[in-house]
Amino acid sequence: MRRSELLGLAWRDISLDAEPPRLQVRRVLVQYGKITAIKEPKTARSRRTIALDPAATAALKTHKARLAEERLRAGAAYEEGGWAFPDELGRLLSPSSVSAAFRRRVKAAGLPPIGLHGLRHSFATMGLEAGVDTLYISEILGHSSPAITMSVYQHTREERLGQAVRQVGDAIFGAAR
Repeated sequence: MRRSELLGLAWRDISLDAEPPRLQVRRVLVQYGKITAIKEPKTARSRRTIALDPAATAALKTHKARLAEERLRAGAAYEEGGWAFPDELGRLLSPSSVSAAFRRRVKAAGLPPIGLHGLRHSFATMGLEAGVDTLYISEILGHSSPAITMSVYQHTREERLGQAVRQVGDAIFGAAR
């Protein structure tokens, strides 16, 4: 998901007990200078349902329990907005502060520099390298078409084409040439 989609996500959009567990992208949080606002996603393809894998489902359940503890600690100061990723008082987070905090955590963990959007690229690249159909990756990412996905991830396509040619060659001539 895009940062704006994550920050605009509310618990009413998440179905952890559904089969399969899923969430719906219905709004985004955008920042204009120091002002943040909730808006609808730009395109119809951005408004989408995303199935959740078991690891994401478990992480969201743990996160929800942690938020309940924060709500109790904050008491009357907590502003119940139903956001999935609020600050410690239940308010919307600043997108730029989320990115800065993420960069600090990546650095503290000793990992190579990567931004939140880089995780989205990693998901798409790994999915394509694993053989997931471009159409599905495009739908999950909310791209307007698979052509957009392929233009952004051209390098992965070229690697997959090379692998496909080798596989066909192995089938024709045998793997041990």
